[in-house]
Amino acid sequence: MRALIIDDDDIIIQTVPDLLELLEFETVAFTDPHKAIQYLKTSSVDLILCDLTMPDITGLEVFTQTKILCPEAIFMLMTGYASVESAVDAMRMGITDYLQKPFTLDHLRQVTERALREKRLKKENRDLKVKLGGQQKDQRSKFHNIIGKSPAMQKIFSQIEKVAPTNANILIHGESGTGKEMIAQAIHAYSRRNEGPIISVDCVSIPAALLPSELFGYEKGAFTGATSRRTGLFDEAEGGTFFLDDSTEIDYD
Repeated sequence: MRALIIDDDDIIIQTVPDLLELLEFETVAFTDPHKAIQYLKTSSVDLILCDLTMPDITGLEVFTQTKILCPEAIFMLMTGYASVESAVDAMRMGITDYLQKPFTLDHLRQVTERALREKRLKKENRDLKVKLGGQQKDQRSKFHNIIGKSPAMQKIFSQIEKVAPTNANILIHGESGTGKEMIAQAIHAYSRRNEGPIISVDCVSIPAALLPSELFGYEKGAFTGATSRRTGLFDEAEGGTFFLDDSTEIDYD
């Protein structure tokens, strides 16, 4: 696997590749983000670690460009000046993780292995959908975009039909990548709230310290960097469904 490191700090360029090489990555590093973007026009990588704040371009802008050039790459931001607003913006854009400098090898290993595992499971699920999509399916083998003929899947379909019309809080459990969000979407579709929004929050991607601001919002001036009022996701989900994904992975420490 190959990793790309982008940071205008020479110390980061010297140390982070050493950490990634211990995790068996080949590495290439740039202090100039524009050269890194040019590199991706002819080369592909599996992981991109990019500084958030650089002289003439932000990490969020780099993400926008690299997503076009290398859409399958895992993208993580690095910063020594974390703020709630920038982290929330990053997660909403689809950035995989947010690393606050300095970080340890163990922390880098943890977030990298988790991201690679989820990427692999999503690919396996896509491949399985393509395979099953070409097969002849009876009416009950598909339930709101969920495909399955096994007795276990038939039981899940029946449970969705039972709980969807209620206002009960519902716990969906299973390994990462097994389709919990698809179940939540099916429950929403068959509920009385289906004309409202369904809001999904990936608890793995949001640092625990930033989660309250993401869920409940904040007022202008509530903290350094809060330049405007932001509505919380609970309010955005009013009249619809709120899905808290991977809630057991929240770091309460």
